Formats: sequence, structure tokens, C-alpha cells
Amino acid sequence: MPGGTFYVVKKTPPAAVPVDLLGHSWEGFVYDDMHIYTSASYSSFYGWRACEGDLTAQYYFLAAGSSGWWKVDLGAGNLAVLDNLDIAANIVPEPNRMPKNFTVQGSLDDVGYDILYTSGNETGWGSGEIRNFVMSAGGEYRWFKIDITDNNGDVSYTQLSEVYFWGTRS
Repeated sequence: MPGGTFYVVKKTPPAAVPVDLLGHSWEGFVYDDMHIYTSASYSSFYGWRACEGDLTAQYYFLAAGSSGWWKVDLGAGNLAVLDNLDIAANIVPEPNRMPKNFTVQGSLDDVGYDILYTSGNETGWGSGEIRNFVMSAGGEYRWFKIDITDNNGDVSYTQLSEVYFWGTRS
């Protein structure tokens, strides 16, 4: 056996690569074990429309009024850590309907929610624009909610064209 000093190099495994937690193939309120819930939607502009995966689609989530909320339940026994999310505007364009002030929240029981991100006056949305928001807090949650307290000035509707949750499942 040769002489000398041997070193043990401890490698840190790579962090899990964030994936799209929502799948973006929705055709109704339920996809796999996940469910979408909203404060109120207008006509056929249901909450699941924000998970179709098509920015050119005629439909998207449209809430009545200048505020509203949108949430997803990952299903019993399913937890995830949300790293960041994308919110997309539609291509019509209707920038005044886009969220201006909102929080992103996480919950284990759909009763008590922790704030993971607070927006800061999101104005000037462009047609088809996708904005990314990095969570300032983390943790494992079953429920994730976008609580929109104000849009960009439309008194009739608030919208989310597409929503992408990037994170890791537990």
C-alpha cells in the first residue's frame, strides 16, 4: 500500500431542482390530487384556467372586483416548499386587472397561513408579461394562496392569466 496522506472529501449533494408544482394541464377544478379554490370567479373564467399552460388562451382566472384570492390544495399527505412563482398577464392586454398588491401564503391546514412573500406595488404590466417572485420565507405546506388586496385600477375584475409555482415536493 502506498504511503502518504489520504483525504476524505465530503460532497454536498446538489439541491433539488425546483419543478412546476401545478402541472399546467388542467381541464377542471381537480388535477391529480390537487384542487383549485377562489374567492369568486366571473362567468367561465374559473381558477383552474390559470393552470392551463397557454398564454394565448381565451380564458384565464377572472375575479369579480378589484381584489380576490386564488389557492391550491396539493392534496392530503402532499407537501411542498415554494421557492418562487411566476404570474403571467394575458395578451389582450388588460394591465389594470393585474395584481398590484398581494401576498403569497402557505398553510398546513387551510386555517392558519404564513406569509411567504409580500408584493411591492406591481404596476406597468405588459401584454403577455411574466413576472417572477422569489419567496422571502420558506417551509413545507399543503396549501398555497395568492391573496390580492388591490389590482392596478380596474374596479370590475382582477385576473391571473397563468400561475406557475416553482418548488420541491417533500
